[in-house]
Parts: sequence; structure tokens; C-alpha cells
Amino acid sequence: MIEKCTFCGSAHLGIAYQLGNGQVYPDVYAYQYPNRGSSIEHIICKECGAILMSKVVHPERFPAANSVKIDELEEMINNTGILLCNEDKDIPSLSSLGYTMPDIIALIQHKKVFYCKLYKKKSTYLSVDTYLHFRRILQHQPLTESEIIILDFMKNKESVDKTELKNALSIEKKEFDKAFDSLLEKCLITAIGGREINPNWFEYLYCTSEMWKKGIEGLHTKSSSKEILWNRFKPFMNENQFEKMIK
Repeated sequence: MIEKCTFCGSAHLGIAYQLGNGQVYPDVYAYQYPNRGSSIEHIICKECGAILMSKVVHPERFPAANSVKIDELEEMINNTGILLCNEDKDIPSLSSLGYTMPDIIALIQHKKVFYCKLYKKKSTYLSVDTYLHFRRILQHQPLTESEIIILDFMKNKESVDKTELKNALSIEKKEFDKAFDSLLEKCLITAIGGREINPNWFEYLYCTSEMWKKGIEGLHTKSSSKEILWNRFKPFMNENQFEKMIK
């Protein structure tokens, strides 16, 4: 308990609150949802104005600081090149390894992994290096009209909420979902962040792969990307499965 100012010695203390845009948030995109952040309470000296202590009013809204665990997850993805969200008999997954959505979202926000649906249309996380190699060799069929509309709308936007995107475009829901998933399968869009909807549900924020790639250093090798990827994925799949991924 603070009883007097450590600067001027006054016992004339007060409490002040930092509100509105001065709130703090659990991730870089949560500011869009004020009830996910917390105002800050300050104990101040009413004589000299010094701030003697600060604390968030709602500490329960913030995830535990666990950088060691996140660093381990990043290292694991870099070593394997690929990770799935849900359990799979061949490829490691978040759930099977004991990691959580906040762990992977922390890496997504810092562009340490690339999210897509490249593998069997499942939620897939690629290491940056793996994605850049796939980028060299992926072959795509022509885009549908709906896919073009979605990409054009997302172009130059740093982040897009999927629900808001769906509401902004004149595309029937079933067709929108099909086109959106197809763009994820083709690695043309990806997740750039995420937020907690409730303790059991998280939602991604998206951008185009071109936007995501800004600031990412390119590959410094002329070796065959296909050969590099095949050698990387041999432990997880047969050659036929691999060929399906790159078409």
C-alpha cells in the first residue's frame, strides 16, 4: 500500500483512470473491441502530479506471458515446415502437441508462420521458409469471379474481418465461403492476426498473401524448391499426396 509520494513526500494521494483510447489490449487487433481491453488505474500524487503506481482494472482479460512456449512452437514449425491445427494421423498438430490457439496467433501476428488450407483443405501452418518455397512452385487454376471480387476488396488492406468482408460483398453466403476457402487453399490469402471471441473460440483476421509478404525477406537459394519441399515432407506423406499439394 502506497502511503506517500516517493518524489515529494506528500501523503495527499489520489486515484485516476486512463480510459478510451488509452486502454491496453491483449493483442494488436483487440482495440477494435473495447470490451476486450482494460482501462488503467493510476495512483497519483495530488501535490506534484507524479504517477506512483499503475495497474489494469481487468487483469483477467490478458493471456499469460509464456514466450518460452511460443519460442518452442516456432522452432518446432521451422524444423518440420508444417503443422496442422487439429489432430492428424501423419502430421503434427497444435492439439496433439499441447499448444493452444493463443500460441499460434502470437506467431501469426509476428509473421512467423503462414496460415492456409493447403493440406487436404485443413487449417495448416507453414514456416515462412516453407511458404516461400511453395510460392515458387504452386500451380493454380484460373480464379472464379467470386475469388477475384474477394481479392480485389482485400487488396491493400492490412487486415480484414471475414464477417465484415462477407457483409460488404454481394456474394451469396455459400458461394462466398467456397471462394474464401479456395483462396486459402491456393495460399492467396492468409491470417495476419486473431482475436478471442470467447474462451473456446478464436477468430482470424485476414490479408492477401502479397500484403503478408511485405517486409519478409526472400529466399537466398537457387536450389529446386520442389526438391527441398519433398525432402522436408517425406516423413509425413507419400509422393502422391505431395503432388496434390502443389497443384
